[in-house]
Amino acid sequence: WKHWIDKDRPEEEQCPDADLPMVLKLLIIRAMREDRFVATARMLVTQTLGEEHTGHADLDEVLAASTSITPIICICEPGDDATSSV
Repeated sequence: WKHWIDKDRPEEEQCPDADLPMVLKLLIIRAMREDRFVATARMLVTQTLGEEHTGHADLDEVLAASTSITPIICICEPGDDATSSV
């Protein structure tokens, strides 16, 4: 496990437990390599929902497409300040 987590981009590598679901891989990376969390979260969203759900989005468009039962998850990268958009 140490060899895997110490890699430059562990989220792109096969982890020691090949059957580990991506969401658990995300949690392990969050606990052990906080610097790789955003990249791993983006990878999880891309694999689960598709490429169109990553990147910068227009908050007005997101709200217009959502409903009261649709979750909206925003992941900010270090240095991002979305305060003016919210």
